[in-house]
Amino acid sequence: AISPDGQMLVSSKEKIVWVWSLPDGMLLKTLKGSEERITCLAISPDSHILASSGWRLLDTGQFWIQVWNLLDGTVRHTLKGHTEKVTCLAMSSDGQRLVSGSEDNTVRVWNVSDGQLLQTLAEWSTSLSGTHQIIGHNGRLLARRMEADDTSTYLRNLWFLPDEVRLPRLEGLSIL
Repeated sequence: AISPDGQMLVSSKEKIVWVWSLPDGMLLKTLKGSEERITCLAISPDSHILASSGWRLLDTGQFWIQVWNLLDGTVRHTLKGHTEKVTCLAMSSDGQRLVSGSEDNTVRVWNVSDGQLLQTLAEWSTSLSGTHQIIGHNGRLLARRMEADDTSTYLRNLWFLPDEVRLPRLEGLSIL
């Protein structure tokens, strides 16, 4: 993940997260969490908070998100609730909400400051091959799934938050 100001790069391997300075390539911090495998990273707009999702190889049902304070390298919250691997994370434009998408067919919205679950959106389809993505737009969050077949990529499962207004599936919309 790259910070919104382009000054920091966050990378991971196994259960270690590295925070790098992009202008000079220097290692700023090494964060060691309790995950066995880190699957996703997201940085807040002010570059002070990092979210990382992870899972344990040997344990079933061990899927969580850690919310880190990047200033001092401490874990602020551990968010639990997903029952399958988290495949995407995104922060709201104000840095107050975190959205996670998972192979358990849910999108969850979390309060970054206290770690509380705010909403669970079901029917996040994983029936076809493709990649999950979550994006923010103008302060309102929009969750989506991109699916690729032999000829097209599709947009589906959109919600405008926090109202949980779901748009119908957009069939046959080709995105280049």
